[in-house]
Amino acid sequence: MKRQPTIIDAINNPKLFGSLPRFKKLQTWVAWLVVLKAIFGLSMTADDLVVFQRHTGRISPPIGGSKETYLIVGRRGGKSFISALVTCFIACFIDFKPFITVGETLAVMCLARDKDQARIVFRYVKAILNHVPALRSMIADQRADEIELTTGVIIMVKASDFGGVRGADNRLRGRR
Repeated sequence: MKRQPTIIDAINNPKLFGSLPRFKKLQTWVAWLVVLKAIFGLSMTADDLVVFQRHTGRISPPIGGSKETYLIVGRRGGKSFISALVTCFIACFIDFKPFITVGETLAVMCLARDKDQARIVFRYVKAILNHVPALRSMIADQRADEIELTTGVIIMVKASDFGGVRGADNRLRGRR
């Protein structure tokens, strides 16, 4: 059985995320690659571990990855782009079908601070999917605020607040 690619595999693959203009100089993304390895529970090199320890103050990354991650990243640090990249990776490369039942809709939702930020991240998601031919072929429908893939997964980027997610409709409750 063929191994599913990791997010790092996809970034290193010139036919996948490696084709994105942002990743032409991958050495400038070292810290983000370490973050992604920690989140997804991927093995780290000795150099990765040094970066991880310096930025987190922890001795070792979480075993098996992280269910929840909080990052403090400055302005223009790549947060929105990485959020979009992770959203695309999860939607396109993770098989959720064993976990759903009849009538449920698969949704990968990225939550943004507000509507403006949601629009920015969603534009990145659209650009990533449309730039990579293998991912572009997975697009079944593009609507103003969501993208449906041929796998049945719907990608959404929504604004959130303490009261709940704004704009999530009945599709998330199993109705189409």
